[in-house]
Amino acid sequence: FFLGTLTIERKAVTPNATGVSKVYDGSPNLSGLALTSADLLPGDVVTLSGSGAFGQKNVGSNLPYTLGSLAMAGADSGNYALAVSSLNGNGSITAKPVVVSGVVVAPKVYDATTSATLQGTPHIAAVPGDDVVIGGGSANFISKNAGAARPVNVGGYVLTGQDAGNYSLSQPTDL
Repeated sequence: FFLGTLTIERKAVTPNATGVSKVYDGSPNLSGLALTSADLLPGDVVTLSGSGAFGQKNVGSNLPYTLGSLAMAGADSGNYALAVSSLNGNGSITAKPVVVSGVVVAPKVYDATTSATLQGTPHIAAVPGDDVVIGGGSANFISKNAGAARPVNVGGYVLTGQDAGNYSLSQPTDL
């Protein structure tokens, strides 16, 4: 039996980042990522997180990133020490889904055709400062017959501009 003061060293933890992905937001930044580690002991309450950035801001897969702000928290985090100060890997930025808004179908008098006219200015919720323009757009009634609340097919809207590829466009519905 030994009576004295001994030190219990903190266990080294190497965090892992898997499935790193984000929806396009005009920035390469990654924040608040939940990380994992096989080094944590079962039952311990420890969370690992990281922040950093992709090497570029645009949509793509297998994009390199660096996480330089690694952190630990939780009731048992004092028993562990980060073994690395940064992580590198590859992840993806997916297209931001946007829906065309700002248009309505104009009232029509029966003319034996299904043609419909769109009114208004088409708009999408683009990231401020992005070079993306919405154009096109056409509409047709499903039926040529007169009546209230007639369904309309709307389509043909397209995005152009340097940042158009960062968006996934849905045509307007419920017009």
